[in-house]
Amino acid sequence: MKPYLNSTKISLMLADVDGSLVTQNKVVTPRARAAIADLRAAHIGFTITSGRPPRGMKMLIDDLKIDTIVAGFNGGVFVKPDLTVIQSRFISRAAAARALEVIGQHKLVAWLYTDQQPKVTTRSNLEPDPSAAVDGSRCFVFICRS
Repeated sequence: MKPYLNSTKISLMLADVDGSLVTQNKVVTPRARAAIADLRAAHIGFTITSGRPPRGMKMLIDDLKIDTIVAGFNGGVFVKPDLTVIQSRFISRAAAARALEVIGQHKLVAWLYTDQQPKVTTRSNLEPDPSAAVDGSRCFVFICRS
């Protein structure tokens, strides 16, 4: 295989968290840490992205000393390392309600995140918990298998 030659300088490496950067046990291996150190030595930035909410990545942000923008919710929100929101993209309440309906039909578990609440729990029938203030909120829906 020929080496890849390109005149464009690489300035940033973006890594997905689960299944790429961390092991199944949610551990960053010594080899991954060494690769990140090599990137920094070459003056190439390093950051992470995930389907997780940003606060679900805070431990990695701190541990890996990430100093640039991080993407959570699969690009639905961009934050600084201190979790200050730079930009977010929400879905409407109606779209979230429909997503919860479809998810329920497929017997999956959904977590609903809003700009008002860090996580609105869902019941087994996937209706939002009535104690949560969802009306008027902007939403993210995170889907998991039970």
